[in-house]
Amino acid sequence: MASEAASQQFFIVGIPSRSVLVKAPAGTPVPAVLEFDHGPWVAIVASDLYPLFQDAAEGLARRLDPAVSTVIPLVPYRRPPAYRRDGYANSFLCSGPVLAELLKMYPESRPESLCFLLLKGILDGKIAVDRVTVTQLPARAPGPEFELLPNARVIMPHRGFARHLRTALRSIGLTREPRPAVSVGLDGGALTKYQALRDRNAGVEFLYFSPTPVGPYVIRQELIQRSDEPVLIFQDSDDFATWDRFHYLQQELRANSCDLLGSHQLRVNEVRESVDICRYPLDVNEALRAGPGHALLHPTSAVTRSGFFEAGGLSTDKIFDSDSQFLLRASFMLRILNVDAFLYVRRVHKLALTVHPSTGLSSGVREPAWRQASADFEAIKSGRLTLEASSLRPCHRTAPYQVRAL
Repeated sequence: MASEAASQQFFIVGIPSRSVLVKAPAGTPVPAVLEFDHGPWVAIVASDLYPLFQDAAEGLARRLDPAVSTVIPLVPYRRPPAYRRDGYANSFLCSGPVLAELLKMYPESRPESLCFLLLKGILDGKIAVDRVTVTQLPARAPGPEFELLPNARVIMPHRGFARHLRTALRSIGLTREPRPAVSVGLDGGALTKYQALRDRNAGVEFLYFSPTPVGPYVIRQELIQRSDEPVLIFQDSDDFATWDRFHYLQQELRANSCDLLGSHQLRVNEVRESVDICRYPLDVNEALRAGPGHALLHPTSAVTRSGFFEAGGLSTDKIFDSDSQFLLRASFMLRILNVDAFLYVRRVHKLALTVHPSTGLSSGVREPAWRQASADFEAIKSGRLTLEASSLRPCHRTAPYQVRAL
């Protein structure tokens, strides 16, 4: 687990009474709290965050609904930078029964590990909760809200474990209303497994692509072309949407009159067994003016339909890096922002395209393409190259493929 938590002490606090039930040093098993009268909710808070939690506890308690099982990871507020990993999340507040279930599963767990184990349990479908939100401390007052219409669609390619897709769809089905429509593009796999999943998710569009694999960008581009909603929201099929994700993104798209909008993420890193706090710059255009980089995480983002096609859509000739290419290209045409909020829980596992040795971020197939894209991006900015003559221009697959409803 993260070394920076090794010297921490963790406070186990009953809510709403805010009474400290137990102080548990890092590295020692968490004592059972079931025998304590902790109230309907309980928080596990690291000592460095505890003063901020004390100030915010009353306001947090007012937001909790006894009828809704809830998990709220707690992270310290930091001013958004250029992309930065801001340490690890190891504090959270949750419904009492959720913690009891977690401790039954991991009776010898250490306090610094509980946030990872809880979020991984949710991602794996082993712990079911109704609501996941992330709170930064000190908490800030929410801004004014617009009335929203059900005019958005989630675009989700899938290749991998059916259980991951099941959890991703469950997270979308639990989000704040109005909920977006959902289109899933299947890139292989046993049809019988997905037919059962389709039957449990009435209203979700399932399309099967062949021959496989066609790659995620063929699927995203095709699903978008078949849709007609003015707002398109991306999500990877092994990740989790927070309860407020879609509502927040659509509110901020309107409030800021922008075309492409992402968010911060909590990264459940199964390789290192940690929850990484990952922040992104708020003004993506400004960040990219300083140089090419990953200033926005594509799966966290929402884009207007008009902006997506104005920027040329996604290239479909490769199975990786088309999202980075789209971002660099779109920065010449669109206003691009990130919201200062954590709206996305991302799973990092050994089989992910960005982690696997053959397709990972440092792999031999990615690095040359990124170097070329970065060089062309700077050349376009300086006027030495046109977009149309560069590697950032939209490029499309020529091999045919078929799409049919599942």
